[in-house]
Amino acid sequence: MKVLFWSNTRGQAGTSANMIAVAMMNDLLYQKKSILLQTHFDLNQLEAWLLERKKRELVCDYRVGIDQLIQGILSGMNTRQLLMDCCLSVTEECIDFLPGTNAKHREVYEQGLQEAYHTILNLAQQCYEDVFIDACTGMNPFMEKLWDEADYVVVCLSQNIRILNDFFQNYTYDRKKTLFLIGNYDKRSELNLKNLFKRYKSLNYQNTMVIPYNVEFRDAMSLAKIKDFFYQNIHCDKEDSNFEFIDQVKGFASLLYRLSEEKQLKIPDEYHNRTALGGASSVL
Repeated sequence: MKVLFWSNTRGQAGTSANMIAVAMMNDLLYQKKSILLQTHFDLNQLEAWLLERKKRELVCDYRVGIDQLIQGILSGMNTRQLLMDCCLSVTEECIDFLPGTNAKHREVYEQGLQEAYHTILNLAQQCYEDVFIDACTGMNPFMEKLWDEADYVVVCLSQNIRILNDFFQNYTYDRKKTLFLIGNYDKRSELNLKNLFKRYKSLNYQNTMVIPYNVEFRDAMSLAKIKDFFYQNIHCDKEDSNFEFIDQVKGFASLLYRLSEEKQLKIPDEYHNRTALGGASSVL
């Protein structure tokens, strides 16, 4: 299943962080083999967050990453082995990661990406059960193609009126395959989930979930210790300061798992009463 994480703005909705958190939880809960892709030209933060320095050095030293994959595909070497050779492992069994570009010229990179990306997605789907894509912000013809190819699009929003209004006033989307994820969520905000549902009729319990801001998770990203954070906190109890974050991420990962099994865009009834979806005692 191809899941595209996208936002209409950069740096506020936690798009990349949301994708990583969900992918890690998907690994821990379901052991589904997955790959993490990204389309960014600059600020390839996934490398810094996922890979220790020694592994980041391998990207250049051993010719792995999206640049090598694009080069191979455009030269006719569009094989599953090529894709897997260009990836690095994040977890021992389940999550692989395709490092981003080291290209110096944006136009050259973006042209090659647009020519090769359909093949990249096809190869990824042949090799992995789940394909998570961290997409650039905004919309252009290439991004429209990615939206079309994705099985589900996760629109990452924030509790910011300007960003919310911009999306709902200026973008169109397929309701059958779109989920909304409020990142860096703070339940103390006036724009809590309950009030967002009142203000924006497109948002509801059937298509919207949240991931709260979490200090320890952010520190783990900065130190490239995300895997350790999830291993240590996956079973934390309700009194733990990380419980709400973990519970929310579990809820969204579980939703994607059910959608991959059922192939239909609806949240099962059992989710309606989860604190992860905003019960009055939690995120509302």
